[in-house]
Amino acid sequence: MYDEKRFDPFHDPFAPEPESVGKLSGIHFDISNEDYHAHESISKSGLDLIDISPAHYMKSERKETKAFIKGTLIHCAILEPDFIHDRYFEMPEKPDLRTNKGKALLAEYTVLAGGKTLVTTDEMVMAIRVRDEIHRHTVTSQLFNGGYSEASVFSSLNGVDARCRPDYRNGAVTVDLKSTESATPDSFKRSVEKYRYYAQHPFYVDVMTQEDIDTSAFVFVAIEKSEPYGIGVFMLDDNAIEFGRKSYLANLDTYKRCLDSGVWPCYPEIIKTISLSKYSCDAIDRHIDESH
Repeated sequence: MYDEKRFDPFHDPFAPEPESVGKLSGIHFDISNEDYHAHESISKSGLDLIDISPAHYMKSERKETKAFIKGTLIHCAILEPDFIHDRYFEMPEKPDLRTNKGKALLAEYTVLAGGKTLVTTDEMVMAIRVRDEIHRHTVTSQLFNGGYSEASVFSSLNGVDARCRPDYRNGAVTVDLKSTESATPDSFKRSVEKYRYYAQHPFYVDVMTQEDIDTSAFVFVAIEKSEPYGIGVFMLDDNAIEFGRKSYLANLDTYKRCLDSGVWPCYPEIIKTISLSKYSCDAIDRHIDESH
């Protein structure tokens, strides 16, 4: 892992490092998010990095960007609302970091927060309104009712220790919450492809199935981060799930080979030819036609 620390005004440099929780199996309800992410087993996000290259996986570090903080705030408001004020400190005034006064104000808030994550009033209001919309919505009000959230599941897949942390479980239904800019079907389809949600579904299901956890349905709930806080509820078809399983199993095989060999390569050291996509070619042709 990198030792280099990048400046992030929302990062608490004095927060304790998470402790290792050792080798685990089955479902656990008492593991913190920090300890879960510190565990040495492979997760779906780890396989996403393996998909780029094993070297990217080895050199990765979790970064608490503003987008990441906003997403975790929304998750907390919906999935663990009783803890929102234990984990987040609402700044009465947003510091202007371009000024010395703003920097001093941020330092003051950091001390007052006592290790909590700093958020603005606008961000806190947004998270509460998103939560209210989830509970108003005809479908999601039922999905996020009567179940449990943020349980950690550990198992073994093809001889490799693996883990997943479903956002919410309601009976045999697994619900995964995604905060997004747009929850339209077309936009979410692009997110499914870009962020490999097609691999998340079968990976989570396979990890839980190994531990005899019923996984009859897997539902994605996309919630927009700005008004009107639109909600889209989606399931993947069998074809997407099949390709997702083939994809994550190939990543898992690569990960296992790297573990066994101790070698974590980056990109292939060859010269590759780049072609333009049909979309780009058509766009260039249209531009040429329109300019004449």
